[in-house]
Amino acid sequence: MKILISGSSGFVGSRVLHQWQGRAELITFPRGSLAAADESAIRRFVETVQPDVILHLAALSDTGYCQQHPEESQRANVELPIWMAKAAQDTGAKLISFSSDQVYAGVTQPGPLPETLPLSPTNTYGQHKLEAEERVLAFCPEAVLLRAPWMYDLPGDGLPLRGNLPLNLLQAAQNGTPVRFSPNDHRGVSWVREVVEQLFPALQLPGGVYNFGSGNDADMVTTARQFAEALGVQVQIEPADFSRNLVMDSSKLAACGGSSSSSTAASSTAASAAASTAAGANIKLWTYPIGGWGKDETVQELISSFNAKYPDIKVTVEYLDYTNGDDQVNTAIEGGSAPDLIMEGPERLVANWGKKGVMAPLNDLWTDDAKKDIYASVESACRNEAGDYYEYPLCMTAHCMAVNMTKVKEVGADQYIDTDKHTWSTDGFLKTVDALYNGGYENVAAIYCSGQGGDQGTRAIINNMYGGTFTDAEHTKYTADSPENIKAIQALYDAKGVNFDASINGGEEITLFRNGTLQMAFCWNIAQQLNSDNNDAGLTNSGDEIFPMAFPTESGDPKLCGGIWGFGIFDNGDEAKIEAAKTFIDFIAADPDQVGASVLASTYFPVRESVGDIYAGNDIMSEYTKFMGFLGDYYQITPGWATARTEWWNMLQRVGTGEPVEQAVATFVENANAAATAEA
Repeated sequence: MKILISGSSGFVGSRVLHQWQGRAELITFPRGSLAAADESAIRRFVETVQPDVILHLAALSDTGYCQQHPEESQRANVELPIWMAKAAQDTGAKLISFSSDQVYAGVTQPGPLPETLPLSPTNTYGQHKLEAEERVLAFCPEAVLLRAPWMYDLPGDGLPLRGNLPLNLLQAAQNGTPVRFSPNDHRGVSWVREVVEQLFPALQLPGGVYNFGSGNDADMVTTARQFAEALGVQVQIEPADFSRNLVMDSSKLAACGGSSSSSTAASSTAASAAASTAAGANIKLWTYPIGGWGKDETVQELISSFNAKYPDIKVTVEYLDYTNGDDQVNTAIEGGSAPDLIMEGPERLVANWGKKGVMAPLNDLWTDDAKKDIYASVESACRNEAGDYYEYPLCMTAHCMAVNMTKVKEVGADQYIDTDKHTWSTDGFLKTVDALYNGGYENVAAIYCSGQGGDQGTRAIINNMYGGTFTDAEHTKYTADSPENIKAIQALYDAKGVNFDASINGGEEITLFRNGTLQMAFCWNIAQQLNSDNNDAGLTNSGDEIFPMAFPTESGDPKLCGGIWGFGIFDNGDEAKIEAAKTFIDFIAADPDQVGASVLASTYFPVRESVGDIYAGNDIMSEYTKFMGFLGDYYQITPGWATARTEWWNMLQRVGTGEPVEQAVATFVENANAAATAEA
């Protein structure tokens, strides 16, 4: 079964991906695409995917925000589900969409509330959810609308959190602040993990509206006390004076073969969640999707190798994405629940969290032998200006671009490419763009700028074309306003077939390249070349040849942005855990008998000379090895980096709407350097 999920990075969606692995083929909408997509874009994407089920979980669920921003709520909570319904009708997919218990806001009768009640919600969110139910079923009678209750989970597993009952109680206990609940307030409260488990069989429900969540025969004062007791915290509960009933009758769901959450007592579900969250880990590893290190099967094999040597250290893993990962880590830091280990690059481990003083120094791992073996450019990126190391590196890659070589040859533009070195001149690149455009390919390439995803590609094409730089050599200030960069941006803006596109990020550009919409991709690396989701590695969806390229230059000396990935340790005040984490790093990234396998698992390249050619005999990897000689300066550790990334794509958006290039770039440099000065 093929299931297309919206809202996959949200509170419920992230847990669906986590809990349903292996049960079905899970496909997600491109990150960030729903925020700007219109009806036609959604219907086109669904048509391309051809799912059996559309699981629509995306929503704007903050009731207060919806009340203040009704137009945004209307789009997110009414129009978007309607578009999903139309797409389901177009493709024959089954639509499962979440509604809310807020449709019952304003009901005065006591007891569990059935789906048949006449409703008139008193808040904007509830009104929009009810309108969505009615209109979705009008377009798509077989759709299933699930009225969800207030759901909760506990921190500590790396999945996104939002305001929920036990979290609020934990924070109140920590801060010594009272909480307010009314003895006349009644509602179901459900553990999201249990909701997600019951959601899978709910895919088979006949069309209609269903109450979907646990019951609760206690008022919210009693419920809050039960949760606090189960969590083992002392919280002052002050009585509030209002009446509400949101308790839902789930008998219709049961009669149709479904099941509501089984736990009706708050204390039992709270205890279950607490036990699940706290279950037996010595050290916690969080990792961003770094090649094979984003795949559980691969990581578990590496952990098994570690445990063969160190059986007393248990490692549990949580997987982050680049849409919400930073927020999850920062929330965990603020809540005192940061992981012990994290895998990422110097821009986060050194320049961000290391600079904030929340990382444990790794100076003792950086022996003289390690410094001699690890490439100097990598070593310098892993330490701060004071000489403290906050990253121990494992692998690296060079980001590059790619062309549809089948189409390039078709228009006779392969004459501009050195296929042995994978290089070309700036003039040859522009002539290739022109040849493709004149050959009938209107969308040759995109300067994507909806957000930060894959932004290294746009920086690299602009910096390389005429020899510009993004920062100074000392990594103290941003220099993107150089004449060389201004010339490059203007040339791209003027080129027919190159579009400044504020609707997509780098990941979405890759999708458009693979499906043949674009003939070039600026966001590329070995992981993309090896991707075989829709065809063999190195081929587009339609079977065209994908050919990786260095970015074009006038000098013949491209400077590629590199990715360096390794491990950092959060200083959580537990020396035993810090030492256990160092033991793991030393085994995975430094043990001569293991490090080669650890790098191979990443599908990237070693940072140590001693590892040697681990890809001998692999034609694809050998070709990509050529790009390692083009690695340029690792400037991502410049102060103000987070602000600079945001200002960069905002700048590209302004250029795309016609703002003069010099003016747009000047604003970027001013704002980025202000942030750099503030953080220096």
